[in-house]
Amino acid sequence: MTGDSLTGQMSALLEDFRVEDDPLLEMMKYLLTGIMGLEINQRTGCGKGEHNSERTGYRS
Repeated sequence: MTGDSLTGQMSALLEDFRVEDDPLLEMMKYLLTGIMGLEINQRTGCGKGEHNSERTGYRS
């Protein structure tokens, strides 16, 4: 990913947040949902919808 495409993506994302009633709250929800998703992937051993024979949990 190049810096220009990342900048464009971030600008679009910030524009989406800007139109919300509480932009900061929406940014925090977005960030925390992403962090929790990464943690779940790490704990279960695979991403959402992926299968792994060693998986010890599930994700709904």
